[in-house]
Amino acid sequence: MAKFSYILSKILGCISGTTTTTNISSDLIPLLRSTIDDLEFVVDRAGGELSVSNETIIVFFRNLKVFLLLTRKLGKDPSLESFSSMIEAKFRRFAEYVHTFRLFLSGQEATSDQYKAANMSDDETEEFWGHFLSSVGRMDRIYMTLVDSCSSSTHSSNSLSADEVDDIFGCVLKNLQLLQTFKWEQNGEILREPMRELGEQMKFLRNLNLFASHSNARQEDVYAHHLEAMLITASFILFKSDPLYCDESIYEENLPQVSELIHTILMFTKPIEPRVFKIYTDLLSSSKSGRRLLDSADDRINMNREVTRAKDFLESVMSNLWELLQKGDVHHAVSMKDQLLELHDGLGSLIFILSHQYPNKFELKTNEDLIFDAAYDAGILFCSLYQSHMKLEDELRYLLRAIRLIQEKHGENDAPESKIKVPSTAPLSFVDFLLEKLTEQTSPEAKTIQVGLVSLKSMLEEITESHPEQEELQTFWTRSLELAYKIERLMDYLVVGDLSDSFLASFGYIMEDMKNLKLEFELEKPKIEKTGVAMTRSCRVVSRKSFSYRNEVLGYLEEAESIKNRLTRGSKQLQVVPIVGMPGQGKTALALKVYNDPSILYHFSVCAWATVSQTGDVKRVLLDLLTQIDPNQCSVITCDRDLVEKVWHSLKGKKYLIFLDDIWQTEAWRSFKEAFPEDHRASRIMLTSRRRDVAPGEEPHELRSLTDEESMDLLGKKLFGSCWPNELIDIGTQIVQICKGLPLTILIVAGILVNTEPHRWEAILGGLNSAIVSSVEQCKKTLELSYNNLPEHLRPCFLYFARFPEDHMVSVRRLLRLWIAEGFVRRSETNHIDNDAEDYLKDLIDRSLIMVARQNPLGQMKTCHIHDLFHEFCSQKAKDELFLSVVRGNSKLLASHHQPQNLRRLCIKVNPMHLRGSVSFLSYARSVNFNYDAKEPQNFSFMFQTLKLLRVLDLGRINLGHVFPSEIGLLVQLAFLEIRGYMRDIPPLIANLTNLETFILNQIRKGKVISLPDSIWKLQKLRHLSLPTPGGSFPMESLATLSNFCELGYLSVLAIPYPTSMNMEGLLKMFPNVRELKFTIFTSSEDIGDHVKIVVPQSLSQLDSLGISLRVGRQSEPKMFEFSLPRKLKRLTLSGFYLCSKSLSTFSKLPNLEVLKLDAVHFEGNTWEMEEDEFSKLRYLQLNSWELHSWNATEEQFHCLEKLVLRACTSLKEMPSCLEDISTLEEIKIVMCSDAAVELVEKIKEVQTESGNSELKIITSMSN
Repeated sequence: MAKFSYILSKILGCISGTTTTTNISSDLIPLLRSTIDDLEFVVDRAGGELSVSNETIIVFFRNLKVFLLLTRKLGKDPSLESFSSMIEAKFRRFAEYVHTFRLFLSGQEATSDQYKAANMSDDETEEFWGHFLSSVGRMDRIYMTLVDSCSSSTHSSNSLSADEVDDIFGCVLKNLQLLQTFKWEQNGEILREPMRELGEQMKFLRNLNLFASHSNARQEDVYAHHLEAMLITASFILFKSDPLYCDESIYEENLPQVSELIHTILMFTKPIEPRVFKIYTDLLSSSKSGRRLLDSADDRINMNREVTRAKDFLESVMSNLWELLQKGDVHHAVSMKDQLLELHDGLGSLIFILSHQYPNKFELKTNEDLIFDAAYDAGILFCSLYQSHMKLEDELRYLLRAIRLIQEKHGENDAPESKIKVPSTAPLSFVDFLLEKLTEQTSPEAKTIQVGLVSLKSMLEEITESHPEQEELQTFWTRSLELAYKIERLMDYLVVGDLSDSFLASFGYIMEDMKNLKLEFELEKPKIEKTGVAMTRSCRVVSRKSFSYRNEVLGYLEEAESIKNRLTRGSKQLQVVPIVGMPGQGKTALALKVYNDPSILYHFSVCAWATVSQTGDVKRVLLDLLTQIDPNQCSVITCDRDLVEKVWHSLKGKKYLIFLDDIWQTEAWRSFKEAFPEDHRASRIMLTSRRRDVAPGEEPHELRSLTDEESMDLLGKKLFGSCWPNELIDIGTQIVQICKGLPLTILIVAGILVNTEPHRWEAILGGLNSAIVSSVEQCKKTLELSYNNLPEHLRPCFLYFARFPEDHMVSVRRLLRLWIAEGFVRRSETNHIDNDAEDYLKDLIDRSLIMVARQNPLGQMKTCHIHDLFHEFCSQKAKDELFLSVVRGNSKLLASHHQPQNLRRLCIKVNPMHLRGSVSFLSYARSVNFNYDAKEPQNFSFMFQTLKLLRVLDLGRINLGHVFPSEIGLLVQLAFLEIRGYMRDIPPLIANLTNLETFILNQIRKGKVISLPDSIWKLQKLRHLSLPTPGGSFPMESLATLSNFCELGYLSVLAIPYPTSMNMEGLLKMFPNVRELKFTIFTSSEDIGDHVKIVVPQSLSQLDSLGISLRVGRQSEPKMFEFSLPRKLKRLTLSGFYLCSKSLSTFSKLPNLEVLKLDAVHFEGNTWEMEEDEFSKLRYLQLNSWELHSWNATEEQFHCLEKLVLRACTSLKEMPSCLEDISTLEEIKIVMCSDAAVELVEKIKEVQTESGNSELKIITSMSN
């Protein structure tokens, strides 16, 4: 302890001294620098190839480089030179090995023989690391000498260069960040936050050093000496915490001293001490004056560098200012909080200007002087905040005025203010959501709010049923929405328990505003009604014009033939042929091509067509048809009913074809249907629609995208009228790949290229994307029509796709959980909310707005996506309606003065660490998604306190490290939480999240069981729990005393030890309503008897899908397992089991089983003799068994089999001959199987083809 006291005393006295330095270790330092680069490359490519933990190697050598750079202060010390030479001799051998290894991995000069020659033996490696570890004591003593040098007053001409200082800063900052991510022992956890804070302060010192580079020599000298003292101390802290040679005992010994040293250095990196405050402020003042004396031409040369340094410095000031405001541990941060928040936002605007308007608006040097002067003044003011005796009100007022002047000069306040103050998507659904949430509250305030909300909803409904675009109604509409969102804020205060005086005051004001608004509306309503506005509930309708490409049809040859076959073949009954697809996919063009085909016109005696459009005007459509069928009848029409009868009689007894284009609603089809007689003359009705269900009971023909060849033909016809010139085929191929087979997109691109010389197409290709395509007015109107026609409750569901990256395949299960958590899906008493959410999705699919990407063996949706054009539309619409805001690196949202106060949903696409100091806008968010891949562990402690109102938090792409962030326990409103990291346990504080419905944990390094706390059983709203393989385990001892998870419908994966203190059946009964369950059984060969029975209780009446895996340690011989499973089970997956005939027979007796997957299983005798086992409903069977030799069955045992998958069946020599006769069989997939198995399947295909099943697909693959 005395040694550390000595160091601290030296730091306290070093500030007034100056430096003494001499050059040393000049050859070793460049070698270290290049070796660290090689190590980072090798670690990225080869993982743990270097024997010692990857991170610790890099941390150690960075510390060593810093140590050798700092020892130059000691001059030509013979003992130090001897030490340096000894290190260099040993290190060169290791450096050669690492560099050769890098060349070998990158496929450059080093051959495998050279690599082997350079490779270090185990003895050499042990000697190398042993040598360094034995030098620790000597390095410790040299650090003491370094501290002595801090108080020296002798000058030297060999100071550390600016580049070397920055090199040291870079190493120190990287190592501080890495040390925060290490898995500390329990006592070491106390250093995680101090290490983070030290990193922030060292970053501030570095940015201050670079920014204030124009000060006079004396000020620079004083600051340089202070800087060196801080760097020596920080590097010594890292040295004493180096995980390479600090084992647990050494670390425990150093811990209190390191902790004290960090505390002290923080005191001297922050401007708390008067001497430190004077150093910082004198440096900034001197640099501010010195910068103005620079020649403007010279200054211009380095302007880019100056701007970067100014931005970095301002970001450090913002970050530290925000932390001061959050902690409130200095006097001024409390007394001037509002003004300092404004300053924080203003600094963000300066960063934004420097980032996005330089050099365009820096024509005059005075403009840049204003910004840089403000940056200097902001730094001085920030330092002054730590001096409680100073009066800062005038300085702060002056600085804020200067920032506002800069904003005006740079056009920051020129943008017209948006009329929309609150999100405008689906307001009635939002009010319904609030009313639903209020039912959970019992306070008197909640009851009062509920009464007011019901009244507000009634008023919104009346406005909706009128014409809300009218100016009078628009005012009431906007005020009603604003009130609804204010009420939500009140409800949030109720949930988090904030019933302060400010809450009560706000409550009174809002209730009074609501009463006054309702009264005003009742007084104005009679006047509005007298204007003749029709009070009918409808969507706003935009007139639809015919597309110009209607007659341009190329491609879809097979599609056209398929439709013609449906029109001309088959039953004599009247049939309907719906053609469905996305807007712009060519439905109308294709249908008209078929309609106008001579063979079709010849086949029918009467043909007529009409466009229905969004309005669904029945009279107009029928009149159009009658005009074509029998024009003479049109003159005697007296009423609508008469028109229906005239059409019916005109078609009676004839073989007719009616084409109805662009039907939007099922109701519209029903209105037309009675006009078409059924005479059993093979008449047909062809429809086009965006909805699959527009004609219920009829099989739709869904359009696919055009192939690249078809797309080339279409684009070539538009551009050249014939075939492509040879010299343009390559560039044309690249262009059509961007169009992704959508005819509308191809035609829009053709419009761009038709007026462009071919030699410029390469340049256009570089900038061609869906944003350009979707900017065409025609495409916008089409998408706008689709959106406006959506029911209100589907609009937020559709816009939510803007949250995901473009072309992203979205997990359907995850999407539905997010919709529910966001409040888009209304809960009903008659249907499960998961089913309601799925119905929402199906409706959007029926409208051709969402496409299904993948399905499970039962045909259920697994993933879905939307077209790029739709994504662009959703993104823009979500932005316009304040539904979702995307935060990018250049986003105005990072400049706080641009932030609306109702940013409910945020998709953040920047490194979360870049938000430090700019997180104030997060306080309004209810949903945050970090769409940024962060590989290094991130510390979010600075952010969570701002996110208390969140309902959805998606950190699924962020590495949170080893520890579950304790601050998440503050987010009591969370309904959806997804996190990712190395954590092995979930802390008890998760019980605070009483509203949590979905919890997903993604592990970066899988393989370890997650420990779950007893307290997780308090989450009685939890419906979806997803844990990484092999699963999560509950403390078994206390389970019997806990209540059931009644709401839990999805559990994956549960880890169950066997044997256990509580029987497996009793454990599973605690999930009575689970619908999908996966669990892993952990055991050892010694703990299993010869026969083990796994019982999944029949009481799990909702269980639809079950997956069970077995992990046996040190298994000497196979153990038999028997099963008792719920009879309602539809999907069963087993992995790792030894299956006997009895257990296999059990599966066949499951009357509803449709999918059976046997993965890495062993069969008794390596044979599956099915005997009398009958899988009456089995549609999908997957076998994965490298030991299975023989499989025998009869046709009667697989009545419904559609798909068979054989995976890794390398020994299979015999398969059931009945597979040749199963008429339902559609596909056989063979992956990594024996040649004999492939031959057997080919024979099955041959026989099936001869029997008429030519559609049977055989897929073979030798990779998994």
